[in-house]
Amino acid sequence: MSIINLFESKKHRNNVAHFAAIVHIAAIDGMINESEELVIDSFAVALDITEEEYQDIMRNHTKYSLEPVNSAKKRLHILYDLFKTIYSDHEIDDLEMKAITMYAVGLGYPIKVAEKIIKKSINIFSGRIDFSEYKYLIER
Repeated sequence: MSIINLFESKKHRNNVAHFAAIVHIAAIDGMINESEELVIDSFAVALDITEEEYQDIMRNHTKYSLEPVNSAKKRLHILYDLFKTIYSDHEIDDLEMKAITMYAVGLGYPIKVAEKIIKKSINIFSGRIDFSEYKYLIER
């Protein structure tokens, strides 16, 4: 296997794990609603998730785990995607709050930094913003 194939394989595994985290966040309250499903479907396309992977993840999303991410920008982008999923129904509940905290720490944020970013993100996500605005506001 070439270096390029190894990189692409690792990238796709990370995409699958990221997609599973998105599905997990959406399903944490027991069921996926229509607005969450629209977000999930758009992420499936963006992350190049196959139909077989999609079906497996929808049935078994907890078997996948996120890997710590070295890139601060990529780590923040994953949190942004998770918040987009959470706020697809315009609210965050206690289970989603615990899950997003767990994912932030799992991505490599120290707990205090994770809590600070999550608090800012909740304030930001009361409206709709794009990633560049989100990144700017978080890093202020």
